[in-house]
Amino acid sequence: MDFTIIGAGNMGRALAARLSGGGNSIVVMDRDDAEAARLADELTSVRAAPYGSPIETEAVILAVYAPSIPEIIQRYGDQLSGRIVIDISNALNPTFDDLAFPPDDSSAENTARLAPGAMVIKAFNTTLSGPLTAGQVDGRPLDVFIAGDDADAKARLSQAIAASGLRPLDAGPLKRSRILEGIGFLHIKLQDSLGTNWGSAVNILP
Repeated sequence: MDFTIIGAGNMGRALAARLSGGGNSIVVMDRDDAEAARLADELTSVRAAPYGSPIETEAVILAVYAPSIPEIIQRYGDQLSGRIVIDISNALNPTFDDLAFPPDDSSAENTARLAPGAMVIKAFNTTLSGPLTAGQVDGRPLDVFIAGDDADAKARLSQAIAASGLRPLDAGPLKRSRILEGIGFLHIKLQDSLGTNWGSAVNILP
């Protein structure tokens, strides 16, 4: 599967490394073109493209904080129509003590409203960059929860995730992103008390 990852920060870097290692084709963009270029220099299987250049891949991963998503969608507009758009964000309020969206809404659902022609999926928001790069925690493959309304899009993404050594889990329709974002928020807030140096994971055990 071919992906454009917008955002070359910790999560963008981890996604590029993990997905390219699974044989997926990766283009990375960042508002700071130099950051994308540095990532492509480190990961030779990844290609950098200037921010704002045309999107040509099947899927787009928005590896950015939630407040940046509307500007990206506005910039790319109709280019997102017919493509899989993956929202990995956990949108927090200004005081970082709760989610930014009310219980009956989510960042992913807002992304879907802003890009109505895209097949929006929530995924990777419960993963942290370190375990995602490693692909596992405590010897167990990382679980990636996927929520979306397009079954074919979820199946395509699931194949790419599985090929990358992770375990995809279908969490149901896009409205389940409300639950996933709550889990992602809780996982973030527990980091200090867990003392795992951002090395923990949310996994379903047998």
